[in-house]
Amino acid sequence: FTSLPIIAYGILDRDVSVEAAYAFPTVYCIGQRQKLFNPKMFAYWLLTATLHSVICFIIPLIVCTSIVSPDGRPEGLFEMGLFTFTSIIFVCTGKVYLMT
Repeated sequence: FTSLPIIAYGILDRDVSVEAAYAFPTVYCIGQRQKLFNPKMFAYWLLTATLHSVICFIIPLIVCTSIVSPDGRPEGLFEMGLFTFTSIIFVCTGKVYLMT
C-alpha cells in the first residue's frame, strides 16, 4: 500500500495525444531547443540523485547503528533493509508530491 502513490502517478501520467501534438506543435519546442536537457539540468539531476541516495542510505545507517535489541545486541540486516526501503518510499512519494 505504501507504493500506491508512485504506481498511480506512473499509470495516470499521459503524454499529449497525436491530435493535440499536431494542433499545438509549440508543445515540443522546449525539447527541440534543449531547455529541459542540457549540462546545467544534468548537473541539477545528478546533485538531486546524490541527495536522495544520502537520505536513503546514510540516515537509515545512523538510525540502525543506534538501535539495540532487548538483549543488548545491535540489530541486523533486516532492520537496516526495512529502514532503507521505508526511506525510499518517503523520498519517492515526496518527489512526486513536489513535482505535481
